[in-house]
Amino acid sequence: MSTQILAPGTSAAFSTTFAVAVGAPVTVGLFVTGAGSIPYFAYPLKVEIENPDLSFTDTGVVLDAQNPVALLIAPGNYRVERVAGNTDSVGVHRS
Repeated sequence: MSTQILAPGTSAAFSTTFAVAVGAPVTVGLFVTGAGSIPYFAYPLKVEIENPDLSFTDTGVVLDAQNPVALLIAPGNYRVERVAGNTDSVGVHRS
């Protein structure tokens, strides 16, 4: 079952934080309301991992039209960052 962690939009926002446990990978993916395919957009969404001091670091994993889904296998707490500037509304789900 898939759970929305970032509502569709174009403004800058962070998803809710979610955990990846040892041996329990999590898939994150983009979605658009009412469309079957992810449109091209200029600014990809970035997957970040939480540090011991509760700050976040960019993992290098991006979600965009060419990479609409990512499988996270390393244990930790994650979030997805959407920056402002895209014209198409896109959200993120996890499963």
